[in-house]
Amino acid sequence: MLSRQRPWRGALQPGFCALQSRGGGNQREIISAVGLDEARLRNPLSRISGQVALRLFKFLQTHFNDPAIHLRVGQKAGAQSFSDVGYGALLETDLGAVIRAGVQVQALRQNMVRTVFYSDGTPPYSTWECPPDLVKDYASIVEFLVVSFTHLSRQVLDEAPLLPSMHFRHQPQFDVAIYEATFGCPVRFGMPQTRMEMLGRQVFRPSPFANQPLFDKTMRNHPSGRCRARHIWPLAISISRVNWTNRRQRWNGWRHPSV
Repeated sequence: MLSRQRPWRGALQPGFCALQSRGGGNQREIISAVGLDEARLRNPLSRISGQVALRLFKFLQTHFNDPAIHLRVGQKAGAQSFSDVGYGALLETDLGAVIRAGVQVQALRQNMVRTVFYSDGTPPYSTWECPPDLVKDYASIVEFLVVSFTHLSRQVLDEAPLLPSMHFRHQPQFDVAIYEATFGCPVRFGMPQTRMEMLGRQVFRPSPFANQPLFDKTMRNHPSGRCRARHIWPLAISISRVNWTNRRQRWNGWRHPSV
């Protein structure tokens, strides 16, 4: 079920570090200003509300006088931003498997935006979907998520993502040239869905970190469930599908409260 109540936690911590490195970004000041709790932020099992996530991006944009700050924070994210399970996914066989693992972890960590990866597409592609009445409100969150996934190619293969095209459902929030410089491809707005294509030769390129025995051991020993990732992933997908179906049935005639 999509809502404002359960976004992610993990991707925020590397973002704070990146902001501090730019100067003028005091982590405790930011946490206090947007109503976050540092202890809760550091807890890998905790979640923050969607309202706080939206307030965080707005605060950062104003504080740094940079409407695209969320794109720069997303570029600092990595597999570890999807939790320890996501970090362990770096040991998967190829980039596509790492992306798939990140998508499936998202189903457990946030339900504001639904991410789907189509590895059998020509070329492979990912989509991001949120309630239609919140497309504009969630624009920065969607853009942040998209950038964080594209950054996986740099972390796994040490190369820029090879993107034939990038589509956003919402309208641009600033100069389109900034988007195209970030994604390295033509970016179109006001499209039927938010969709990112990635060349198959990159998606299915073997990962230099691939290590199946270590991957199995990492997932088996993970403290959140102490079970193999291949048991976690189907569970995450099932939960996501059930929740998504329930939310779509409620969309007609219903709106989220304003932020």
